[in-house]
Parts: sequence; C-alpha cells; structure tokens
Amino acid sequence: YKFPQGELVIMGGGDAERYVPTLAWKFDIYAVEPLSRAYIYINARTGAWVTALPLIHTTNAPSSGTTLYNGLVNFTADYTGSLYRLSQTSSGGGIQTFSLNNGTTYTSATEVTSLTSSFEADPTANQAHWGAERTYDYFKSKHNRDSYNNLGGVINSYVHYSTNYVNAFWDGSRMTYGDGNLSTGYKPLVTLDICGHEITHGVTQFSANLTYSSESGALNESFSDIFGEAVENFAKGSNDWLMGCEIEIGRAHV
Repeated sequence: YKFPQGELVIMGGGDAERYVPTLAWKFDIYAVEPLSRAYIYINARTGAWVTALPLIHTTNAPSSGTTLYNGLVNFTADYTGSLYRLSQTSSGGGIQTFSLNNGTTYTSATEVTSLTSSFEADPTANQAHWGAERTYDYFKSKHNRDSYNNLGGVINSYVHYSTNYVNAFWDGSRMTYGDGNLSTGYKPLVTLDICGHEITHGVTQFSANLTYSSESGALNESFSDIFGEAVENFAKGSNDWLMGCEIEIGRAHV
C-alpha cells in the first residue's frame, strides 16, 4: 500500500445523489484496525469532511442487544460473513461504535463484535450504538435532517474512554463516552438523552455554528439539552426532563 494521492473531483450532483455538487479531494484510505477501506471525500475549498464510500462491502443485519439503561433493544449491525459488529450503513452514511478499552488513543480502538446477531458482552457499547441510531432517526423523521451535517455524516461513537472518566463529549467529528466513576456515584454516560445532547452539538456546529462562549455558548448547551430530551421521548414515548438521571449522579453522597 502506498501513500494516498488525492484526486480532484466533483462530488455529488444528479437526481440520485443527496449531495450538492462539491469540488473535493478524493483519497483511497485503508485502515488495518478497525478494518476499513473507503474513498474519502474532503471539500477542496474548506477542508471539511464530505463523505466516505466504503470499498469493503458487508451486509447490514437486523440485530439486538442488552443495553445498560433500556434493556433489550433492536438495532442494525453489520455482518462480515463470520462476525457481527456494531457498524451499519443504513442510517445516512452510517453509524459505527468502537471501544477504547479504557485507553485514550483513538487509533487503538477496537470493533465491538459478536458471533451472533445478539450482542450481550458490552451493554455500554450497545447503549451508545442504539442511542446514536435513535438520534439519527429522530432528526431524520422529525426535521428531515440527514445526520449531524445534513450530508449523511458517519456517526462514530467511542465508549470506555480512560478510567473513572466522568464526561461525554462531541469533539467536532465523533462521540466519546466515559464510564463514569462508581466511587463518586457516576455510571457510564451513555443514556439516550446524553447521546442526543452530545450529537446535537454536531448539529449546532454544522447549522448555527454558535461560538462556545457566553450567551451563544449557553444557547448551544440549551439546544442540546432540549433535543436530548426530544430524542428520549422519540425513542421511549416519554421523557423526564432530567438530563442523564439514569447515571445516578451523586448517589454515593446521598
């Protein structure tokens, strides 16, 4: 494999395309772990991500798994012919969920896999994957928005970040979830409303692009709070107006 050379192309256009015609650099990118090969398109004028078209073709498969907070749920996974993995391309450009195994290096993340279509080994990863799917479905069905950037951007989620890490965040291109700290009363931060809250930061970034400071920063957070509750209501049929209450904040101090 050689160092990829960019090819200048026009991405999108035509009745069957959901992308507006965009001048883009096209790269053939291969990754060993997690296994991936795809054409990656980068906006030639702004450097922004446009999309990825996979070259390793697998099959979206109806799957299920036990989640940390919502019991047994159904979601879409990927079948490689020998393994099922928490990855799919049926929701926009796709939803992928990886484990950092309590590390902090994203290039060392591993795929979450199962020998069957029933995922039982990692309820935290199942919760994040399902939460990302339901967040995508909410914005698509209620607002006709195709992922956070309205261009089918892949929603990448990384669970088990670091050790005793009490936070979840959107970093401009992906989701990261800590496992909390049980000694201080925090469980893993992967509830439905937290998933919706953090991914909504991506929606805000690619729409209003509010500066994260002062009043505009407060609006940024409040939009995420409200949409997080909207996602919870969409997925469960009800919501509690309490952000992340399932992680039992502060229970150790009660």
